[in-house]
Amino acid sequence: MKYLFITLEVQDGERRHTHRILHTTRCKNIQFAAQRYASTYWGVGERTDNWWYVQSGTMAIRVVHVNEITEYEYKVMSAIFSGDKYKTYFKIKKAGYDSELKREEIQIHAGDNGNVFLIKTAEGFIVDVYNQTDEVDTMAIWEETLTPDEDETSID
Repeated sequence: MKYLFITLEVQDGERRHTHRILHTTRCKNIQFAAQRYASTYWGVGERTDNWWYVQSGTMAIRVVHVNEITEYEYKVMSAIFSGDKYKTYFKIKKAGYDSELKREEIQIHAGDNGNVFLIKTAEGFIVDVYNQTDEVDTMAIWEETLTPDEDETSID
């Protein structure tokens, strides 16, 4: 199953507006899936140039953009579009550059039990996990260990 985020431009009489749609498909070609969606959702359409004309030519639809997204992104966006709250164990509390600490970090709320921090430093990454009593477990991953030595990647 593929999960798509499709942007359509719709001309209905003199009004032109943008539609954003979440769509699932088994098609291998996401461009084809988006075009099929545009050509059939409001009725069977005829294509001229890049536009599909439906409802006896009273509406015109064209695919502006299509992105393949993950199942997780699809579920989150579906919940946002429908107004439902998407329930997940992990919730991103903040992400970005902390100017006070001069580093990039992501804080993830881990259910009722704690917080996970992913911190980027000049030397590598730090993963801090805090429990309910603010006790911390830390793991450091150094940048140099992520890039194998040339000796390890060469074929003898």
